[in-house]
Amino acid sequence: MNKLLTAILICSGLLVSGSALAASLKGDYPACTSEDEFNRLQSIIQHKDKESLEEIFKTSCLMPKKGLSVDKVVSMGWTSGIAHVKVYVKGNLYDLWTNTENLSAD
Repeated sequence: MNKLLTAILICSGLLVSGSALAASLKGDYPACTSEDEFNRLQSIIQHKDKESLEEIFKTSCLMPKKGLSVDKVVSMGWTSGIAHVKVYVKGNLYDLWTNTENLSAD
């Protein structure tokens, strides 16, 4: 029982300290302003729809700069591969959805 309790406390400590780790975006994958738009972008890419790709990059998706600091990782979709992050740019906090592979631990 003591070993189980100790293991739970250690894991809890790791999870809390892990959430405080700094992260940034690699800049290798696009990001969008909503999960729906990110899913739409994935479909556009899959269907090789160049016209819609140009349009979505004008309205709700972007290629983030390499090293863009992540203020908070809101969620990591381990099965979906989609991460929801908050980034701070010029006085504003933005919600972005991107591939989990686009996150880098600093």
